[in-house]
Amino acid sequence: DAKIHVGSGSTRNVYDYESSVPSNIWNNRLVYISGAASGVKDGHVKGVGTLTEGGGPYYNMVYADYSSLPGDSGAPVFYMPSGSRTLLGIHKGTFSGYKWFSPVSGITSDLGVTRLQLEKAINIAFNFYNDIIVS
Repeated sequence: DAKIHVGSGSTRNVYDYESSVPSNIWNNRLVYISGAASGVKDGHVKGVGTLTEGGGPYYNMVYADYSSLPGDSGAPVFYMPSGSRTLLGIHKGTFSGYKWFSPVSGITSDLGVTRLQLEKAINIAFNFYNDIIVS
């Protein structure tokens, strides 16, 4: 099972991922980042748009107001409907005062991966991240 670091050396299972293309329905959704530099922080989705900075344009990106630090790029962004962790995307960085992340739908589309490949990628990223935290 895929896991997310939730602070204090603890991990929790990820139960699902959001496969829909982001829309304004996501606005105000409470989200969490589990960053290598910042740890677990929360904030709210503020919108969906095109990120033209940071090597863009990147389309259908999500921007939010959670806290993050340099070194958090690639961190999982998730939410917890009914208390179960659901992956929303991967943190890109801070641009124009907001934190931006690539939604799972964009990652799977851009990379052409299946769910099983995505789960393997999440586990690889988690193990890499966990090695950084433990070291």
